[in-house]
Amino acid sequence: VLIYNQAQNPVAGGGIPWAEVARGLQTAVRTEYEGVYYHSQPDPDVVRQYSAVVPFLLGQQPVGPVVIQFRLKKELPRSVYPELLVDNRFGQYLQSRNFSYAYFRDGKWLGQFGEFDYVRQFQPEWLHQPTLYRTGIVQGQSVHVATEDAGGRVTVVTAARYTPWRFFSNFSFWLFSGLMIWLTVVLLGVVYRPVGSGLPYAFKIQLYLLTALFVPVVVLSVVVVSVITEQRIGELRSDFVAKARQAVALLETETEQDSVVQISWAERVANVSQQVQADLSVFDSAGHLLASSQPAIFNNWLWGPYLNVRALAELRTKAETVVEEQMGALTYQSVYVARQPFEGSPDVVQLPFFGSTASIEAVRLSVITTVLTVTVWLVLLFMVLSLYAIRNLVKPIQLVASALERTSWLKANQPIPLRSNDELGQLAARYNQLLANLERSKAELARNQREAAWREMAQQVAHEIKNPLTPMRLSLQRMELASREDERQLSAVRALLQQVDILNEIASSFSAFARMPAPVIERLDLAVELQKAIALYANDTRGEIVWQKFTESIMVMADPALLNRVFSNVILNAFQAREDGTVRLTVSITRGDRVVHVHFSDDGPGIELAMREKIFQPHFTTKKSGSGLGLAIARQAL
Repeated sequence: VLIYNQAQNPVAGGGIPWAEVARGLQTAVRTEYEGVYYHSQPDPDVVRQYSAVVPFLLGQQPVGPVVIQFRLKKELPRSVYPELLVDNRFGQYLQSRNFSYAYFRDGKWLGQFGEFDYVRQFQPEWLHQPTLYRTGIVQGQSVHVATEDAGGRVTVVTAARYTPWRFFSNFSFWLFSGLMIWLTVVLLGVVYRPVGSGLPYAFKIQLYLLTALFVPVVVLSVVVVSVITEQRIGELRSDFVAKARQAVALLETETEQDSVVQISWAERVANVSQQVQADLSVFDSAGHLLASSQPAIFNNWLWGPYLNVRALAELRTKAETVVEEQMGALTYQSVYVARQPFEGSPDVVQLPFFGSTASIEAVRLSVITTVLTVTVWLVLLFMVLSLYAIRNLVKPIQLVASALERTSWLKANQPIPLRSNDELGQLAARYNQLLANLERSKAELARNQREAAWREMAQQVAHEIKNPLTPMRLSLQRMELASREDERQLSAVRALLQQVDILNEIASSFSAFARMPAPVIERLDLAVELQKAIALYANDTRGEIVWQKFTESIMVMADPALLNRVFSNVILNAFQAREDGTVRLTVSITRGDRVVHVHFSDDGPGIELAMREKIFQPHFTTKKSGSGLGLAIARQAL
């Protein structure tokens, strides 16, 4: 605030002559507000400058003008101004580190702040291109947009270009958020699903696979982020230390050059701070502050004018150290360097990097973004591959389930056409084996049902035949006695008796088939029982039996009567196989592991392939005579 009297002499405000103020107002631009001017050519250390001229009245008499100057100080290029010293009402541009600013007039650089180096990277001829003021100019990874005020000063704003990688990263972040929400909903649905409701097998596999992938990837991501972040933080700290060494070297040079001319420590610190573009503080051997490039921090008692105790303790054992400090809500890194003392030199130099925390957070965010992006797309790729793998895994299971659903007792079942050596292939093989067993069981059941029907019918037939056979035999025998003198009648009666005997034999076979006796199991020698059956047909003229005797005893558990009937029926069936000539029948025994085979091999015509499935059916025979029950009785006995 500048106050002048009627003679326009300064009364208060620093003694700035009115003529100097008037020259500044002549070059300033009048704004829409009365008495308020905008300076298009501000002071070098000022970003924006406004002046308001207010007449001071005492009653109705003018006493003198009052000039109020609004000066927004410029931040040092590539340095971070302490947030605690920024008035947030006017320093919003300082909080946005995503942008850089520069000011030009007549194509000449006036000043800048931010990360972008306008002196080396910005082309002054771009200031004459209309595109810069309309849509902007793209330069590599940066975008420049400019505007020109009424005074001819051009302000260029530079921001990082929205690259495909940034779009990819943002998309990955939202995709990751969606996946996490979906996974949370799915897990809640699994936990709180109704009692008794199951989960699809394919969903279980996918959930297990995602869990198996997600947990290690998250752990690995955390480890990678931690390691890379620590590595990058170490690099930043190394940069801090290098800059601190550079500041110390410059400070020593300043001290040696100014040893003759007495220059205050504040001026030396300000010069070095300007050169290294970093804040700087120096302390004496007692730990008291000598000078600082940010004196407002100490003047406002945001920090005491003393050396950090922790840094002082560490400097006793080493020449430099990095200490994390906190000033209010601002956390930052400070580098302390201890110097070899000589006359007129300070003992400790401090470089507080107020933007170090923001830089570290930016590094951490960059690493997290990269790892998150890679992780998300890795998970997506794994999900796609897992869907394909699950489809191939579940397809055989669905095939087996469909085959099991179609399995029926009444109709034919098709085996599963799956050939593999894994567990699913074994499952399909077991199912196919089950179908084979089922078909055999069905055939066995059908055969048993037919045999049961035949037994019932045989029992009825035997009963119906045997009932009249006895009186018929008696009558025929009386007729035979009465017809001894009549040879013709006697021959007819004897023929009838022979037919009655055949009918009786058939009825007995039917009766034997219908009522198999209950087996009496005992321990016996199979070779001996077979020898007994062979002896019964030793003198039979229909065939010759070649018995390959088995010298050892073969003890088995069986019913000797049923076993003898089985052997007899098979031998008799072989003798009846040929009508012309005798039959040669070879009988042998082979012994295996817990099993004995009795072989009957004759030289008859054999059995046709189409009839082999029918030979054990009741009442099936290929001979002109016979009941067709011999082999059926043998099989039933076994």
